[in-house]
Parts: sequence; C-alpha cells; structure tokens
Amino acid sequence: MPGPAGCAPVRNRRRARRAARPFRPQNQGMTAWEYGELIDTLQGEDDRYSRTVTWIGPDGQPAEMTGHPVKALSFLGGNGWELVSARSREGTVPGHSWSTSTYTMKRPLA
Repeated sequence: MPGPAGCAPVRNRRRARRAARPFRPQNQGMTAWEYGELIDTLQGEDDRYSRTVTWIGPDGQPAEMTGHPVKALSFLGGNGWELVSARSREGTVPGHSWSTSTYTMKRPLA
C-alpha cells in the first residue's frame, strides 16, 4: 500500500535505513565460544547394563571418560564449560534397551 505522496511505504523505508547503516563486524564486542558434547549411553540386555560416557571436544575427537556423567559434568564445569542444552532419547526392542543423554557445553574461546 503506497504511503502519502512523496513517502515510501514503511517497509521500504526500513530497508533503506538498514542499507544506509555502516558495516559493523558481527562479533564486535561479543564473546566467541567453543563447543563440545558429553554423551552418556546406557545399554542393557535383560538384567545386565553397561554405561559409556564420551566427550567430543571442539576438535571433534571422541574421548571416553570414566565414572558417572555427573562427575564428568562437574569436571567440565571446573574447566570453564557451561551447559547449553540437554536432550535424551531411549528405545527398547525385545531383550534390549538403551538410552542416550547428550549434554551440549560451551566455554569462551581462548
């Protein structure tokens, strides 16, 4: 819908103002982050269960961690990592069940 005589519609005026702004780098004054994931996998057959806790750091290389995932999260927190998100999945088939919890972590890039 056209605006009053001699005026651009509101939508076009906003675009024109945005185009006239000077370029600013996106990360100026913002913190750069590195990310990693802690993956807790619990698998079981009948009454036997096994747990694997794996850390995938910023380099993308998986490394198994020992102990309970809460200890691993505490260790990572002590090294500057913050929890960003947590998600879980689980499933069963006759005689076998599994669950996976994935914790996404971040910390300021050094």
